Amino acid sequence: MKRSWVLLVWLGLAACRNADAEKPRAEFGVLFGGDIQDRERLVLETDPSKQELGVRVTFREPVTRTTRVSWEVERPSEVRGLDGGTTHAAELGHVTLSAGERRADGKFVFRAGDPPGSWRVRVMVDGESVLDRSFEVELPAGRSRSK
Repeated sequence: MKRSWVLLVWLGLAACRNADAEKPRAEFGVLFGGDIQDRERLVLETDPSKQELGVRVTFREPVTRTTRVSWEVERPSEVRGLDGGTTHAAELGHVTLSAGERRADGKFVFRAGDPPGSWRVRVMVDGESVLDRSFEVELPAGRSRSK
């Protein structure tokens, strides 16, 4: 009986590893020389020639069918909710991959009026989450927050 439990646990762990192996690699960060630099803190730079952000999803093997890669970048809003709490605004984007493709790229830039603070990015493949994380957006050195 002990061998049965050991075998079941081993099969369960192997299944988890296989599920992770099939999951695509998702990245978000600063585009730099064809790569994406993952950073916990980003400078609120609105000039895309100085800083451009991106989302990238890379599949281990080419997809075998049309696949939708979507993302949501959530930013704090100056508008207060009905309860007086902080609200958030989101920017949505998506790319559709055709069979045979392996990588999806999307670009994102900060806009004038975007606030510093805690932001969040979510990336989904056909509605299934592959990346969900927060990051801090800071004002450039020497610049104060406008009122």
